[in-house]
Amino acid sequence: PIAVASLGIVIIFSTFFLWSLYYYIVKNYMRDEYIYKDVRKNLYLAFFGGPIIYGFAVLMAWVNIYISFVIYSIIPLLFILPLDKPKKMFLD
Repeated sequence: PIAVASLGIVIIFSTFFLWSLYYYIVKNYMRDEYIYKDVRKNLYLAFFGGPIIYGFAVLMAWVNIYISFVIYSIIPLLFILPLDKPKKMFLD
């Protein structure tokens, strides 16, 4: 269980790094067809959702390591699925 819990802690730190990269991209390179308020809401969802669920998976490693692995494999959907979709349509 200590190896699985350690994996979760490493993933938590990498999630913080990826969140900071996502924040930088949103702050500096977001296009006009996205609504900033919605993007920020999704940004905070990713910031609070990911590490909290990973923390739960770390705790579950002491109960059953397979539960942790299932949680570790489900969480990337938070970051893979596109939450931010263009709202404004521009005619080129």
